[in-house]
Amino acid sequence: MPSVAFWRPRLRGARFDGGEIPLQVLPDLAALREMVIDVAKWRYLQDNPERQRAPRGFADKIDLNLAGIDSGSAEPVINMTTTEPALPGIGLPYQKFLSLARDDIAALIAAESENGSAPIAEHLPNKFLAYFNRIGRSLRDDESMEFPMSNGSPPAKLTKETRQRLLQRSNIVEFTEEVTLRGTVPEADQMRMSFELQQVHGGKVAGPMPEQHRDTIISAFDGYKDNARILVHGIGRYDRQNRLYGLESVEQVTLLDPLDVPARLDEFRAMQDGWLDGAGLAPSHSGLDWLAAGFQRHFPDNLPLPHLYPTPEGGIEAEWSLGAHSVIFEFHLDTHEGDWLRFAKEDDDDEDSQTLNLDDANDWQWFAGEIRRLSGAESPE
Repeated sequence: MPSVAFWRPRLRGARFDGGEIPLQVLPDLAALREMVIDVAKWRYLQDNPERQRAPRGFADKIDLNLAGIDSGSAEPVINMTTTEPALPGIGLPYQKFLSLARDDIAALIAAESENGSAPIAEHLPNKFLAYFNRIGRSLRDDESMEFPMSNGSPPAKLTKETRQRLLQRSNIVEFTEEVTLRGTVPEADQMRMSFELQQVHGGKVAGPMPEQHRDTIISAFDGYKDNARILVHGIGRYDRQNRLYGLESVEQVTLLDPLDVPARLDEFRAMQDGWLDGAGLAPSHSGLDWLAAGFQRHFPDNLPLPHLYPTPEGGIEAEWSLGAHSVIFEFHLDTHEGDWLRFAKEDDDDEDSQTLNLDDANDWQWFAGEIRRLSGAESPE
């Protein structure tokens, strides 16, 4: 089949720094293909007002395919293919309209990211915005999908924030988003294959119970009175006020350790200033987000987890009992520093302390290395 280079969007963010694209991003590209073809049909009808519908070739004779990933970068190479031969001097049939659709979509994203008040109708009819319910759904806070501009301008950047603004402009009554939730299971219905998750911080959300995850969910349900918790990764359903009210799908379910750090940090989100006899600052939500992300990124899974407590100054204190030693580590959520204190249980003179910069991966590495050494945990291979 004839094939020509069509598009090279680029993915940016920590997950893509190694030049690889996680498989969960591929549905975004599949939705992008659908949008390009749909907009191309609309473009064709704009140029051919005497026609009531686009030719069947848009549906069964052309396609967009992932031809590869550009070496060294997370840049999917998308080609246009067709079952029809290229026309001499003209190229592939319908290529013009797919190219126009590609440029329209990039211009739409650029306009929204640069000027959120620009009328969408200047670029595309409002109905096409519903595609962003799936395009960009896998993006995280620090990530973007960049689309080259035909006029040579800087690439159009689709971020999580830009996507949400586009969806707010659309006519859809709900939108979907990748979610990672922690909580208990107060209800499970094996006949309907559904369950309810009571979030550690937040309300209840209901979702389907996939067969492959049923045993884990039922185990958490049986352990509800003992506060058994699970981590659920899936697709959440939100209303136009950005409120999570259900799960569209469940992709991963994991039983959590009773000391799971992100779950414990979520408990502190309900705290308010004055929690300690009228004094005591509540930890900031942004600080809790930072600390949860730091633990997940830098603290190996095979190391013992700490007991966590809030401090009167609005920080978090972590405590480990590691054989003959105890460790207290105070996290300062405002400065992103941490105070390390290790002391021997039987020797008052055997102790050490220092302050770490927890925006520095090397300091996290030292911190985790010390916990590994004191606990006797094996080093990762």
